[in-house]
Amino acid sequence: MKLSDEQRKKVAGWVGQGFSPSDVQRMIKEEFEISLTYLDLRLLLDDLKVVPKDPVVAKKEEPVEAEEEVEASGKLSFSVDQITRANAMVSGKVVFSDGQRAEWLIDTSGRPVLNPETPGYRPTQEDIMAFQVELQRAVQRMM
Repeated sequence: MKLSDEQRKKVAGWVGQGFSPSDVQRMIKEEFEISLTYLDLRLLLDDLKVVPKDPVVAKKEEPVEAEEEVEASGKLSFSVDQITRANAMVSGKVVFSDGQRAEWLIDTSGRPVLNPETPGYRPTQEDIMAFQVELQRAVQRMM
C-alpha cells in the first residue's frame, strides 16, 4: 500500500480529529480509492505514529473506574481492548478482587498470557476461575 505524503498527512489529520479506525478505513476507500484491511490500517496508523482516540463508550472500562468498583465490591473487573495489541488475537485488562491489575492477551497461537503489574503476583484460585469465565465470554462474543 502506497500513500503519498499528502495522503498520509490527511489520514493523520482524520485520526487527530477523533475519527474511529473504521471511519478512517472507509474514508481512505472513498477519498483515495484504496481498500485496506483493518490490519493494514493499524500498521499505517502505527507508521504515522498516531493513536485513535477511544470512543466515549470505552471510558467505562478505564482502569481507575474499574479499581474503584473493585474496592467497593471486592469483585474482579475485566475489559477487552478496543484495539488489540500486536501479536494477539484479543487483549485486555483485569483488576482482581484484591485490587491487583494485570494485562492479558491470547497470543496468535491461542495461548493465554497474563502480565501482572506487580512482578510475581499470583491471583487467588477464585479470581483465576472468574477471569477464565470472563475470558471465555469475551472470546465467544468475538465469534
